[in-house]
Amino acid sequence: MPDVPRTTDRQRLKWLLMTSRKSRVPPIFSQIGGARIGVWNASWPLAWLSATRADISVRCWFNYTFPKRYIQRLSRHRGWFSTGLCIEHDIPDYSPFFVFWTLDFAKLKRELEALGYEVHDPLAS
Repeated sequence: MPDVPRTTDRQRLKWLLMTSRKSRVPPIFSQIGGARIGVWNASWPLAWLSATRADISVRCWFNYTFPKRYIQRLSRHRGWFSTGLCIEHDIPDYSPFFVFWTLDFAKLKRELEALGYEVHDPLAS
């Protein structure tokens, strides 16, 4: 997958739309949930996460793709009423605070780990 370019929001959206149309590895795992992107929150079922060995994508308003090499850390995040997956990343055009809310964190963690991702869960210790 090509590197995420440093561009304006409009150019980034155009790039994401173009790359999403190309044939890529099909999602191996997907789950419906919610998302918190910076200050914006979308509750369940307004977001969709899909993952392959190469990247994790979240669709919510826009399509956010996190190539594996840009993911710094995946970890459990506790909200007021729900649990989510916090995605810490190195993509400058994306909000630094990015959480995918899930109704089944254990399954999400298990599936991502099967794809080769390390998911930190301080509550499991």
